[in-house]
Amino acid sequence: MKKYKLHLYYKNELIGKYNTRTDDWNDMYNEMTYAIIKQGFQSGHTIPQQIKKFKIYCEAIYKQKINCEKIRHSDFYMFLTCYFALVKYNIISTDNFIFIKKKKCVY
Repeated sequence: MKKYKLHLYYKNELIGKYNTRTDDWNDMYNEMTYAIIKQGFQSGHTIPQQIKKFKIYCEAIYKQKINCEKIRHSDFYMFLTCYFALVKYNIISTDNFIFIKKKKCVY
């Protein structure tokens, strides 16, 4: 099984790295974000309302990173969810993250 590391940038700042099994962001979107967006629609939130909430959360995590505060794993996972929702809504470009294949070290 191939393993990758996802490097996420927000406003040109590396927010974090995340281990994945795929290098396809659509797979990650379907796994992590689709349910949140669907739930938002079921709750009566419009696309602009959802975008605003996702941006607010991403900004909060960005400020934590800038202020050198520790970002909990659960907060980073939620950041991933909001981040990929913003990518899906074309607010964040797909140029702001990169998948790097992990190679096994052979000594």
